Amino acid sequence: MDVLRAEVRKAVTLPYTWLTVMATLALTLLVALVLANRSVDSIMATDIDALLSVPDYLAYGVITLGVLAGSTEYQGGEIRTSLTAVPRRTSLLAAKYASLTVLAAGLSLVSMVVAVGVMGLAFEARVWPLVLRGAAYLVVVSLLSFPLGLLVRSTTGALTSALMLLVIAPLVLTPVAGWSQWLPTRLGDELLLTKTRPPGAAATMAALSAWVVVTSAAGAGRFCLDDS
Repeated sequence: MDVLRAEVRKAVTLPYTWLTVMATLALTLLVALVLANRSVDSIMATDIDALLSVPDYLAYGVITLGVLAGSTEYQGGEIRTSLTAVPRRTSLLAAKYASLTVLAAGLSLVSMVVAVGVMGLAFEARVWPLVLRGAAYLVVVSLLSFPLGLLVRSTTGALTSALMLLVIAPLVLTPVAGWSQWLPTRLGDELLLTKTRPPGAAATMAALSAWVVVTSAAGAGRFCLDDS
């Protein structure tokens, strides 16, 4: 528990954390204002459709948060200090995951609530389950980004890799490749950003979980076994 508290305290005192949080909240306000004032012939026919699109925009913020959580300590050598304080790497890694989950969940939930308020949907009971699902989607995205930071150990390289995998690949491949439906953010969209439970939800959940497990195992393997 002391390790977790130390990791949370470290994260919330770093400038990048607050810059990411403020930028994400600013993006939330902008997106929500645009969606609230969308034209009547928009492809987002209902307020629910518009709300379900919000997490796709906020993903940039949690991707950045996850990548920075995994890569920043390698940039200036601070990782050596952390390992001196907590020599057991598995305990340190678990604390980092828990810290990121807490921060990403808080940022995601606050952002979704802000979007609901700006869009004038706060008094509609049907939107609140969607808020929770949108926040869950964003937490999953952050947990997919974090191991890339551990693997690449360069903020620029890891952020580029995360954006390619989680944002650009689905946009580019969806129109031309049927297998793009198995990309992680496509799976998350299908499972969490829908009005009703989709058919084949169990298979979708299993595939998304596999992405999280595989990327986490790869990042954990390098973190625990590679001193370079």
